[in-house]
Amino acid sequence: MSDARLGVLVADRHFLLPLEQVGEILPLPALTPVPLMPAWFLGLTNVRGRLINVLNLASFLDPAPESAPESAPVSQLVLLADAVAGQCGLLVQQVVAMKRLQSLLPLPIPPALSAHHPQARPWLKARYQELADDHAECPDPRLWQEIDIAQCLTSGLTSGLTSGFISGINSGINSGRSSASFPALGDGPGSSSKAL
Repeated sequence: MSDARLGVLVADRHFLLPLEQVGEILPLPALTPVPLMPAWFLGLTNVRGRLINVLNLASFLDPAPESAPESAPVSQLVLLADAVAGQCGLLVQQVVAMKRLQSLLPLPIPPALSAHHPQARPWLKARYQELADDHAECPDPRLWQEIDIAQCLTSGLTSGLTSGFISGINSGINSGRSSASFPALGDGPGSSSKAL
């Protein structure tokens, strides 16, 4: 497994996504809301003829209202790899950079976030601190948290909803609806993409 990770900004916090779980990066396309969905489910979008479920990653990781600003300065969509959730995309505030684990200092996961604690974060794979540059002072090194996206979708963090919920949405789209059922959907600004 490569030590390269995709660094993203989510609710002003820095996270790392494993490259093997990521498909491509798009500007946020137009969304069609879906009634009666959780707050973290932003709606559906059409990416080159494929309907994509768009999840607000900030709300998905931490349902507290203050953790998900209503308007981020930049919004990008990170499509997930087919092996993880092929019809899913994560809204992030910004894609920051590619990071190599060898350039980061591993940190222990606090006991309060361990698997047996009520506030456990099973999706938290590791924590790192950015190493200070030898030629510059770094009084407040950046903290990075690595997310296991597959674990996040199956952990039931959001009101007991699991990846079965996402699978159900995917099944409903595939069996009963086509992109023609959503006239408001369009490739819009997301028609140009950056493959990883």
